[in-house]
Amino acid sequence: MFNYLPFGAISAAVGIALAAYHLHMYFLLFLLIILLLSLLKKIPKLFLVVSLCGAVYTLIFMVHEFFETDQPVQEKFFSGSVVIETIPKTDGNRFSATVSTSDERLAAFYTIQTEREKEALKDVEPGMSCHMTGEVRPPKHATISNGFHYDQFLKSKGIHAIFLPQSIKDCTKNDRPSYYLQKMRQKGLRFLEDHVPKNSVGIVQALIFGDRDLIDPDTLRDYQMLGIIHLLAISGLHVQTLLACLFWCLLRAGVTRETARLLLLCFLPVYACLTGAAPSVLRACLMAGIYLVMTSLPKEMKQPSAVVLSATFLFLLAIHPLYLFDIGFQLSFVVTLFILLSTRILSQAKSAVMQLFLISFIAQLASLPVLLYHFQQFSLLSIPLNMIFVPFYTTVVLPLSLLFFLLSIIYLPLGQMLFQLLDSVIQLSHQLSAHMAVFDGFNLIFMKSTWWHILLEVSTIVFLLFMVECNSSMKSYIVPILLLIGVLSVHYFTPNFLQKGEVTMLDVGQGDSLFIQLPYRKGHLLVDTGGRLSFDDEPWKKRRKVSTIGDQTLIPFLHSKGIAKLDVLILTHADQDHMGEAIRLIKRKKVKRLAIPKGFARNPEDEKLLKEAAEKGIVIDELERGDQLQVGEHIFEVLHPSQDMVTSKNNDSLVLSFTLGGKRFLFTGDLEHEGERDIIEAYPHLRADVLKVGHHGSKGSTSDEWLQHLKPSIALISAGERNRYQHPHQDVLKKLKDHQTKVYRTDRDGSVTFEFIEQKGTFYTHPPYDILQNQ
Repeated sequence: MFNYLPFGAISAAVGIALAAYHLHMYFLLFLLIILLLSLLKKIPKLFLVVSLCGAVYTLIFMVHEFFETDQPVQEKFFSGSVVIETIPKTDGNRFSATVSTSDERLAAFYTIQTEREKEALKDVEPGMSCHMTGEVRPPKHATISNGFHYDQFLKSKGIHAIFLPQSIKDCTKNDRPSYYLQKMRQKGLRFLEDHVPKNSVGIVQALIFGDRDLIDPDTLRDYQMLGIIHLLAISGLHVQTLLACLFWCLLRAGVTRETARLLLLCFLPVYACLTGAAPSVLRACLMAGIYLVMTSLPKEMKQPSAVVLSATFLFLLAIHPLYLFDIGFQLSFVVTLFILLSTRILSQAKSAVMQLFLISFIAQLASLPVLLYHFQQFSLLSIPLNMIFVPFYTTVVLPLSLLFFLLSIIYLPLGQMLFQLLDSVIQLSHQLSAHMAVFDGFNLIFMKSTWWHILLEVSTIVFLLFMVECNSSMKSYIVPILLLIGVLSVHYFTPNFLQKGEVTMLDVGQGDSLFIQLPYRKGHLLVDTGGRLSFDDEPWKKRRKVSTIGDQTLIPFLHSKGIAKLDVLILTHADQDHMGEAIRLIKRKKVKRLAIPKGFARNPEDEKLLKEAAEKGIVIDELERGDQLQVGEHIFEVLHPSQDMVTSKNNDSLVLSFTLGGKRFLFTGDLEHEGERDIIEAYPHLRADVLKVGHHGSKGSTSDEWLQHLKPSIALISAGERNRYQHPHQDVLKKLKDHQTKVYRTDRDGSVTFEFIEQKGTFYTHPPYDILQNQ
């Protein structure tokens, strides 16, 4: 019966996944297929295990969802005592932690007011009670297509809402045993932060305590792009290495094998808590614990590794069904399963180098469908780089980090000196990763996977590994390899066959960014990038990790569409909220061609942007009235700025007119009344079905004369939620209503997409909150 447990684990995953999307009929279809296979092969136990696991775990998930979604979170003011649930994070002037009230858990984000307060907040630790006053808000849904679902992420952590305290005071310690290990972890992290060199402390913290907060964001991005980010997450490799070292030390100290195993078994749950108890850590520790127990069992009671993995999988899902949607959980189990099922392939290796290659190859194949679904990119350098970095981190960086940490506790000067040497070694690995990441031609960008992409990729990978296991002849590998290449090619080139085009006003907060995709992938344009105003803060306020629209929104959005580079980046004018992320897109090599209005550069920062573009070999077009921008077979007409007319940045905005999906669009940048009058005089017969309202709907734009002239039926307004300027202005909204113009706003509707085929199209939105919550 236990031999069928892997199929039961798969059934549990299928049941939960389909229940999450309310596709219960498909689960019944899945069970019907399993029933037919069981009858055909005459193995009724298979159907029993599969149906039982699937039904039980679907029920567990539905019960969990029922109790988690009683009432939608409402905005409210809160003042009272909260308990600090997690290790607080302080970055510049931001303090964040998970806190709990009497009836809910909240993600708290506080802006520190003074440097003295920042020092005081460093003493806050898990288990403390603090008095906080502030606003509780519901977490936003993803407001961009294929965007990060922050609300679902918080939900998976058991967090119900976001808390924005205005004050934190009266923090008192509580001697609660449940927080003891978290306090130890906090002290360990702080010890490393104080005594390990700045450039390597993040890596050491990640390997010992599972915390990556202090790793440089560029280094993290390079590791992710190259497919070696898993080295910085504590998993089976780290647990196995640590247990082997501890077991050897205990035996050398004269401890018997049985006692050593018992001590290690007691150590595993402590280690899981000290390293953050991430799903990958829990999986590795649970499996290691089961193996330790099985070494003391009779031979007939021992189970295959696949059964152990399945039991671990089912146990964790029973505790928390939402683990299934965690990326680390998925990668940890999928890669481990494929390696365990490939033991015959690995046994064929005639050398350690060949075995390392096979492990890297199998791990990369196994993780490929997961990585393409979540990150939409795959590096051809990942297998050779894993062959270099895996042994380097396993045999050098991880053991030395642990050893030097222990030596630092015993004799600090010696530990600090040794960490200086380790820092030099780690820096070499960072330099290699940064150098290899420059070759972006090896990094393939795929569109976000559909269910049939995933099904085809998993099937061909399983077929390839099956053929490798069953045959030793190289000729027998040709067909499955070609089949896998074909399936990946279909995925890669799918956008080339999509008849639909789109025009999307992206939700980038208080700024503008509009994306245009022509049918059949004939062209991709981005009109403005959004951006945040930056100020010269005091040194203590500056943050290590600055969330940018380019890295967090624009580039992931482009990757989800399968776009490696924009055909044209159009900047309407040089205000930060329109072109602030352009420099990042250019540095990341995401732009082929740059279009700007004549007279764009008015200060050194603007010149710096153009210089950077020129150095990257990007063609720069300066446009003015009468020019045309051709992308594929489509023409984008430039209506403004007019020749030899220089007024202000806003009134010299680049204005574009074009027709897509049977509708005439007019994009106006930050155009105000003066610019509107100039266009009316120059184009007396101009009309627009869809008007991108100028200057975020400010009072100085969108005159009655302008609306009367254009007669738009749809108005698009890009404005940030709760923005300080109170855009869009009520006067502008009233004018639009009087002219019977339907309004779409990013602050209320999220991103707004017009999807079209030939001359017909439809608008749809990505609202940040449920309708009930809005009301």
